[in-house]
Amino acid sequence: AQSPSLLRKAPFPQKKDAPPPPILSRDGFDELSTSRGLQEENSTISIQVRSPNENIEWQWSLRDTEGVEVYSDSRGKTSLNCLEEPCIIDASECYSFTYSGDSVNFEVSTTGLGNSLLTGSVYKMGLLVGQGCVDNFCKQKPSLDSPNLRDKRSRDIMERLLDVTRSNTVGQKPSQDFLGTEEIESSQYQAACWVLYEDPFRTMVTDVSFMQRYVLRLFYLYYEHNVEAFLENVHECNWHPNIHCDERSDIISEINFEGESLAGGFFRTLLPEFGELKFLKVLNLRGTGLGGGFH
Repeated sequence: AQSPSLLRKAPFPQKKDAPPPPILSRDGFDELSTSRGLQEENSTISIQVRSPNENIEWQWSLRDTEGVEVYSDSRGKTSLNCLEEPCIIDASECYSFTYSGDSVNFEVSTTGLGNSLLTGSVYKMGLLVGQGCVDNFCKQKPSLDSPNLRDKRSRDIMERLLDVTRSNTVGQKPSQDFLGTEEIESSQYQAACWVLYEDPFRTMVTDVSFMQRYVLRLFYLYYEHNVEAFLENVHECNWHPNIHCDERSDIISEINFEGESLAGGFFRTLLPEFGELKFLKVLNLRGTGLGGGFH
């Protein structure tokens, strides 16, 4: 998990005349948000930290729809002072709220959407909060084509994922990969849409967790694992006991599903996207029904 000493202290911004825009797409994310009938101009997020011990390390941060960290706080470096009284933050858009701190409680409430009492752990966890959030947005089948992506984060992510897909389909028919209408039900499309819009970590293309979360989400989708059972609101190192990470860097070093039926009794090709986990030392899929290689 990210060390509190490395957490950037974002200044508490002054209230602006207009809130940051929500994520926009051809399918109208902004219209979906408005249809909920919420008074966005009056909405706020309240965050209060309750630590059982003043020596326990904790941190939290909020990222806006473009992945920019706009608020952050941590033990010993607090500027918002959310320990003594709640911090009140404009909630007109959909924020990614990430937090960590072993046994530390984070009380988060959003106007009109109720309260959440979150208990932190050593690894980072996450939640989407704010009036601009739309549940299960990817069921609306938004376009992931670059002209329909209004923010740099989304364009950067899709360019990177398209590069990955093209590099793994050499010799196959050229296409727009998982962007075309015919591919909208593909595992790649579903995983990409989740990373863009529904992942509570809202990773940037430069984050270590970005490719790890994409590849593992794709792994669960492609091999028809129970996606609902895997814990998307926690760090990917905690998604499954068979996934192991380096404790210092949080980089996935081992994936071991030996003996588990991942192919439904049929032989299936190994996902070439595993090759994007550059520091993976052990990939043990013996007896799973999966085979092949990657580069």
